Amino acid sequence: MKNEDKLNELEKFRNKIDEIDSQIFSLLGERLKISEDIAEIKKSSGLPIFDALRENNKIKDISESSTLDVRRTNINIYKILSEESKNRQNEIIEKGRYGLIGRGLEHSISPEVHRMLGVVNYELLDIKDLEELKDILYDKSFLGFNVTSPYKREIIKYLDEISYEASLVNAVNTIKRTKDGRLIGYNTDIYGFEKLARISSPADKNILILGSGGGAMASCIGMRNLKAKKIILASRNPLRAKDRVAGLADEIISYDEISKYEDIDIIINATRIGMYPYNGRTPFDIQGKKVPTFEKLSWAIDLIYNPYRTRFLLIYKDYGKKIISGLPMLVWQAIRSEEIWERLPEDIDKEHLAEIIIARCLLNNLNITFIGMPGSGKSSISRRLAGIMGREFIDIDRLAEKEMGTSIADVINDENLGEEYFRKIETSVLARECKEAGKVIATGGGSIIRRVNRNCIRENSIVIYMKRPLKLITTKNRPISIREGVLNIYKKRAKMYENTADILIFNDRRFGGIGLGGRSKAYNKDINTFAAELREIIEAEIKNMARDISGD
Repeated sequence: MKNEDKLNELEKFRNKIDEIDSQIFSLLGERLKISEDIAEIKKSSGLPIFDALRENNKIKDISESSTLDVRRTNINIYKILSEESKNRQNEIIEKGRYGLIGRGLEHSISPEVHRMLGVVNYELLDIKDLEELKDILYDKSFLGFNVTSPYKREIIKYLDEISYEASLVNAVNTIKRTKDGRLIGYNTDIYGFEKLARISSPADKNILILGSGGGAMASCIGMRNLKAKKIILASRNPLRAKDRVAGLADEIISYDEISKYEDIDIIINATRIGMYPYNGRTPFDIQGKKVPTFEKLSWAIDLIYNPYRTRFLLIYKDYGKKIISGLPMLVWQAIRSEEIWERLPEDIDKEHLAEIIIARCLLNNLNITFIGMPGSGKSSISRRLAGIMGREFIDIDRLAEKEMGTSIADVINDENLGEEYFRKIETSVLARECKEAGKVIATGGGSIIRRVNRNCIRENSIVIYMKRPLKLITTKNRPISIREGVLNIYKKRAKMYENTADILIFNDRRFGGIGLGGRSKAYNKDINTFAAELREIIEAEIKNMARDISGD
């Protein structure tokens, strides 16, 4: 065998090992999660973490069931796994708890982020009133808290001390319980915002900030620290804002006055308008104003992370501006919290850690939504992708048919209903499903015709344009394709598909071919292989997205 052939063979074996390792690590994650469930049972039942009899029996079973060539390896691996399981159970049973204090927290991803930072016993603490707030604060089993709306200011009076940053914005979003039981409040908004905003290179730039709450105040201070040239704050109530933000911004104006400013370089939405579940709104909508273009504008920033791309950001993206969501800010705030709680290893590369966590948050929470011509393979391929990734699969056409009580073809061919009725139902279904997280969604071929649909699709999805050669597209049971012709439809929609998508995928494959009785045996193998390739492409794109928004 030639040396080149040997190297190729070596690379092939290494790739195979990498695949096996990936499967092993996934199973290890599942094993540790089960260990956590066991820990909860042991904790409530008063059982010890270590069960010596079970440990000895397991090692004996492994020894007896293993051949001599792997017995020592299997025993050693089990001992390592057992030790890690005990460590995880000890974390839950013996060590302190952490949590997020707030209201309406069911969609928060803070537990997910802090888990990736090593906190497995992090809870969502949905607090109804001040009495409950006090009870939680004085529960000494909790060593630290994060705090969100509506308690960031109210909580200060229950604390023993607050940091300088917290005093600047008069708000606390992180609490540490000291060894002697004192509660110290911190604010990580400024830190998180600076990490978020640095990518926009704000030095010597003119900044417009929308809002006058804690996020706006942190943005003002952060932009000042990043050497911004001029900071203008727009508020629905400028007089009240001046009482709260006095000295932090150079100017405080109303929304009516924004049109006077033409030299804005960076605009920031520091309000909660447009946050899930009230997607699709901007602060300008509330004021009955059109979103301003600003000739010099280079960046639009939104402190909201759900949806990932708010309506505010999408408008500026369509204006040709660079955009960034609040996800990096959330991740950096969590990292800073872990530092305050003294849980983060001193030698950790925080920049790289943030990039990894952002990528995983995007992968876990963004939908993967397919668009493309009718008959391009969106539904069949995305269904397989959902199975491979363990995600819920949503077919917008099928849900629309369920709501209409009949097929799309029947509705379109019905003189009393027609295409317009179907499109209204389609928009309703898209708005409902696309605002959720972590799904694989197949849309209808005409879903991108309406701008409102395109916005729904883009706001919380990585969007895949499945492009297929027109000669391979089927028109069976597709009345619009039959009526208008595939080529004519493509000419009308091609640019809309391209402009809506994050990734373009060419699907020129014939999966398995056709044999007697229909699909050949190779069909499932071929389409699953293609779906697996798609998964790799999507994961690589998400890593690139994370790198772009987390780097200096």
